[in-house]
Amino acid sequence: MSGGRIAALIVGLLIALVGALFTFAGFAIQNADQFVESVETEGIAIVVDTSSLAGDADLSDEERQEFGDFEFTFIINSDSGLFIGRALEQDVEPFLDGVPHLLVDIGNQNALEEVPGNRRADPGSESFWIESTDGPAGGEVTVPFFQSEPEQVVVMNTDQSAGVSIDIAFDFSSFPFVGTFAAIALGGGIVAVLFGLGLAAWAVITRKKGGEAVPDPLGYDT
Repeated sequence: MSGGRIAALIVGLLIALVGALFTFAGFAIQNADQFVESVETEGIAIVVDTSSLAGDADLSDEERQEFGDFEFTFIINSDSGLFIGRALEQDVEPFLDGVPHLLVDIGNQNALEEVPGNRRADPGSESFWIESTDGPAGGEVTVPFFQSEPEQVVVMNTDQSAGVSIDIAFDFSSFPFVGTFAAIALGGGIVAVLFGLGLAAWAVITRKKGGEAVPDPLGYDT
């Protein structure tokens, strides 16, 4: 095997390796909602704090326009019916005052505080919800990346009974630029893998034909 073909083999394998890494990254991002966090409490509600995921609230309107109107999505599932509501933190705090609940930070993957209490709360009687669903054993809630005021997501059993257990995932692909990057990485990675393997295969199987050297793609003489 000539020096040109050896170089082509090495370059082809490197291109295929890089392409495989980009393909894996794109696939992982597109399927980020499969990475699920299980959360449960003996209280009445689970409250998801979104502040650690939110953007800088002090940015001007012009600066926010440069980034775009980003949103992110929580995917929540359970074995029983759920109420899922999104509201301002200033409305959630008095609503759950005296109600036993768990405050969690999905962004940092930890429980912030188990709040004690002995009162129940009926989310259906409140009108401050920005977005809510009531009944299904799962659902999605979309939260803006830039929040003028802190927002929280409240999850309760539909009958307001104690003992809430959910699986919750943060969908990274809901960020527009992340979804675009994932698609480009996945598509470009597959093309790079095919090109790299093709170049490596050429280096291995090419032979001189009829006494004439086959042109080397890297410019080396065969």
